[in-house]
Amino acid sequence: MKTKKDNTAQRIIIAASIIVFVLLMIPFSYGAYVGYTMHSGINEDIEQSLKKHCDCDEVKRDHASFGIAISQEGVANETIAFYLNQYKTGSFEEEAIRLNELLKIEVANYNDVDLIQLHFKDVEGNEASTTIKNGIIQKK
Repeated sequence: MKTKKDNTAQRIIIAASIIVFVLLMIPFSYGAYVGYTMHSGINEDIEQSLKKHCDCDEVKRDHASFGIAISQEGVANETIAFYLNQYKTGSFEEEAIRLNELLKIEVANYNDVDLIQLHFKDVEGNEASTTIKNGIIQKK
C-alpha cells in the first residue's frame, strides 16, 4: 500500500528529472540551431556567387549535408554539390579554377567547407566534375 508520502516523492523525482532534461537540452538545441544557420548561410552564399559568375544557364544545388560523411573523396564534415548546366565557354578545368578563386574572395569561411563538388554539363552534352576540399581543387 502506497502512502501519500511515497506519491509526493515520486512526483518530485519525476518533476526534477524533467527539469534537468530540459535544462540539458537548451545548450544542445542552441548549438544545433547555430550550426544549421551558419552552414545554410554558406551554402546560399556559394550558390548565389556561382549563379552570378558561372557562364551557364542553370546553377542547381544537388545536395548539402552537414555531419560526418565518408565517400570516395575521404571523410568530410560538410559536403555541397552543384550542377552547372548548359555551360557555354572555355574548359571545365579553367572554369573550376576561376570559380574557386572567386568563391574564396566572395564567400566568408569558404575554406572551412570540407567538400564541394561542381558537376559541369556543357551545351553539347559533355560532362566533367571537380572536387574542392577546403578551398583547394583536387587533382584526379
